[in-house]
Amino acid sequence: MVAPVFINRISARLPHDPVDNEQMEARLGMVGEKPSRARKLILRRNGIQQRHYVIDPFSGEPSLSNAQLSAQAIRGLAGDGFNLDELECLVAGTSSPDQVMPGHAVMVHGELGSPPCEVVTTAGICVCGMTALKYAWMNVASGQSRNAVACGSEVASAMMQARNFNAEYESRVDELEKHPEIAFEKDFLRWMLSDGAGAVLLQDRPNAPGPEPAHRLAGHRLLR
Repeated sequence: MVAPVFINRISARLPHDPVDNEQMEARLGMVGEKPSRARKLILRRNGIQQRHYVIDPFSGEPSLSNAQLSAQAIRGLAGDGFNLDELECLVAGTSSPDQVMPGHAVMVHGELGSPPCEVVTTAGICVCGMTALKYAWMNVASGQSRNAVACGSEVASAMMQARNFNAEYESRVDELEKHPEIAFEKDFLRWMLSDGAGAVLLQDRPNAPGPEPAHRLAGHRLLR
């Protein structure tokens, strides 16, 4: 029998101040010391106006790891009757882990410093966050845990900095000039992806009733 499961808290963490479209290349760097010819076209088509990066605007180096970013989002779930020391199941998904082993969720659990619990890592492109949510839901719905946290995070900027592309650019400059579509395929992702983490708390019971929303109280007074 499947028991009811309730999403009782939601938290997100976006690193540093937002970076607008004109600042993006300065933050990520120019490949081959040349401005991207595809950037404006891609940005015009995708409609995105701002992004967040873990790259420190002053040092140019990452200020947070993926695990640390995830842990910050998860800490935002604490409060209103839930303490991370009570966590029974932690599921964390990403397609850009800090390292291959140990698993991403284990690293996140270490950053949290919370007591032992079931820890699961999900991986994959695009769907890893939803897979984490599904596992957390199944864990609570089956009665294996009274609560579970699902977290999805990405730190794409670590891969998209210009220095990661310079060596290839310099070794293939002639080929890239003759076949710019090769460069476009990689450049495309640099202007699409950014960094962030989100987490949800799932429990086997709904939140306790809270104070009456202010707008509803005002409405009652007006009716009287």
